[in-house]
Amino acid sequence: MEVTQEPDFDIGELSSTGRQVEVALGGAVQLACPPGTSGCWTRVEAGTGRLEPMGASQELRLDKVLYQEAGEYRCVSHSRDLTRRLDSLRNALSVQLIVTGKCQSL
Repeated sequence: MEVTQEPDFDIGELSSTGRQVEVALGGAVQLACPPGTSGCWTRVEAGTGRLEPMGASQELRLDKVLYQEAGEYRCVSHSRDLTRRLDSLRNALSVQLIVTGKCQSL
């Protein structure tokens, strides 16, 4: 999994569940599925675990990030075969996006 971000952001350690990425409030982050895969990005809804599609591309760019965009994102492989699809969901690559910083007063 490739994560591209602005220089002032920190990437957490790779763990068994995936990667943690910290981005400052109002910052930008770009997530990319691993090279050689055909997948797309989804967001995992907290509480339900439902996958919300974030586009058909292998790359996901979030600009001007808000607190509401914090959470788990997954790169899920495309497959028409149901068995392969279920396997790809089990083996999906996850990124936990953490939004840091405070809102500035005007």
